[in-house]
Amino acid sequence: MAKYLSLDWGKKIIGLAIGVLDNKNSPVIIPISPIQNTDLGNTLSQIKGVVLEYNIDSIVVGLPKSGTGEETKTSLVVKRFIVFLKRNLSLPVYAQNEYLTTSDALWHINSNSGNYNKHSISAAIILESFLEK
Repeated sequence: MAKYLSLDWGKKIIGLAIGVLDNKNSPVIIPISPIQNTDLGNTLSQIKGVVLEYNIDSIVVGLPKSGTGEETKTSLVVKRFIVFLKRNLSLPVYAQNEYLTTSDALWHINSNSGNYNKHSISAAIILESFLEK
């Protein structure tokens, strides 16, 4: 069973979620604690730690696009981050459109009255949409 790590890139915080497809091909996803995005070396080290801890097979990174699917300023930064991950990890790295995931995450947090991190909930939503494709 392949294990996935999803990243919701942010300038300061990267939300994380892990997931698999169960035996019925349904996604099972768990948001985990986010990491600090301080510098590329430290961020890569933290991601590698999560990859090893959870025995991750593939990484999915949220790509922020506009409502019409257009590139944004941030999507160009995230694309460079994806290239960096591909060069420094020996895992497949995929991009997944993350349009509206933050607002979906905030709705989820408010409707469930939970003490969740919006970045990691966003990462979970990104991974769910990727696995449902």
